[in-house]
Amino acid sequence: MINMRESEFFQLSSPQCDPNNIQASLDGYRYFELAMDANEHHFDEFSPPVTTNDAISNELADHFPEDSVHPVPSWRRFEETKRRLQDCANSFGLMLEVEEVELQNLMSEINEKIEGGERREWLAFNCMWAFPHMGRKRSRRHVLDFVRTAKEILANISVYSNTSSGGGILTFGDGGGWELSKDCPGFGLFFDNSMEHYHALLESIEWNFPICFLEARIAVECLFVAPYVSSRAWIQNWEEIEQGCDFKTGLGLEGLRLGNESLREAKELVREGETPYAARIEGENYNEMVLESRGTPLIKFSSWK
Repeated sequence: MINMRESEFFQLSSPQCDPNNIQASLDGYRYFELAMDANEHHFDEFSPPVTTNDAISNELADHFPEDSVHPVPSWRRFEETKRRLQDCANSFGLMLEVEEVELQNLMSEINEKIEGGERREWLAFNCMWAFPHMGRKRSRRHVLDFVRTAKEILANISVYSNTSSGGGILTFGDGGGWELSKDCPGFGLFFDNSMEHYHALLESIEWNFPICFLEARIAVECLFVAPYVSSRAWIQNWEEIEQGCDFKTGLGLEGLRLGNESLREAKELVREGETPYAARIEGENYNEMVLESRGTPLIKFSSWK
């Protein structure tokens, strides 16, 4: 597994909400925007926002790396991830070897194996991008570099592969970037789409927190949403899109169809019908799954070969 992500996906669930809570959410969002504007330079530099609770603020600040938006717990680090993967494999009676390697070095290693006659390699590439709960958000350029390299490696392996999925698979998770830039003739519409997306995200967070956990909810909003709600960050994203750093449909690969079983599992995970969340499959090859809240797309997952 060649992985480009900082954390795992989390389940969203929520209790029923009444109109008063919805209005409170809107009012809270307006106050949140004002606070965000007052501290915009903090968010743009990816440092922790200032909160009214000094105890919470000081405790969180102690865990912030200087080059990260959010704290990165120890379980996200490579060795811990390695141990968890091996424990999972051991439960199925498998001996799993996990090592950390630069992507370019991996490409050279794979090419050497192919030239040497070894043709049994099958690789899984995993890229999760722009998820608010991740430790940081990489630039679109870095993501596209990863995808291009993965595409080249898969193409080289598939020449010698007899499987239906070729030489491997690329799974790609997008935290909203595809929808924000969809059919946008200019920055104005992109800005409006960004506001709608993060408003829906804030609203979904409030649904998940009882009123007695107000401070916890504010901490989550400040840590995982505020750094992304920045006009400067949105301008930078738009400039990258204008420069060709956009995730065009297909990513230059062939879509790998998602099964109905995967869709059923996703619907059960988000408790569709009991919560505002829903999951659906789309795409020309039915290889894309979308998680939405009250009709607003939040996350898009796709598989390619």
